[in-house]
Amino acid sequence: MITGSLDDTPACRRQGFQNQRFESFQKFHYKRRETMNIYVGNLSFDVSEENLQTAFSAFGQVSSATIVKDKYSGQARGFGFVEMPDSNEARTAITNLNGKELNGRQMNVNEARPRTDRGGSGGRGGDRGGRSNFGGRGRY
Repeated sequence: MITGSLDDTPACRRQGFQNQRFESFQKFHYKRRETMNIYVGNLSFDVSEENLQTAFSAFGQVSSATIVKDKYSGQARGFGFVEMPDSNEARTAITNLNGKELNGRQMNVNEARPRTDRGGSGGRGGDRGGRSNFGGRGRY
C-alpha cells in the first residue's frame, strides 16, 4: 500500500526543482531579450557618439551608442548602433527618428539584424594551392 501523496516521490520533487530552474532561466533570458540593438545609417561623418546618445535618450534610457569606424584610417563609416534596454522605448525611438535629420543628413533608423556568418575562408573556394592541372595531363 502506498502512503503519502504522489507529489512527494523523488521523481516529482526532482521535476519540481527542474521546473523552478527553468522558470528562473526563462525570466533571466526574457529580460535580456528586452534589450534592443538599433541600426542607425546615413550618418554624417561629423556625428559623435554623444550626439547619437542625446538624440535617442529623448525616447528613453540608452545603454550604449557606437559609431562604426574604419579600422585603418579611424574615420567614421557613416553608420552606428544604439542599444536601448527597453524594447518599447526603442521602437518609439525608431518610429520617431527614422527619416529625421541629424547634423545635416537624414538618418535611416531600424532594428539591427543579427550579423550573418560570412565564413572565414577568405572568400575563395576550392584548393588553389600547388599545381592544379584541372584533370588534364601533367606538364612533363
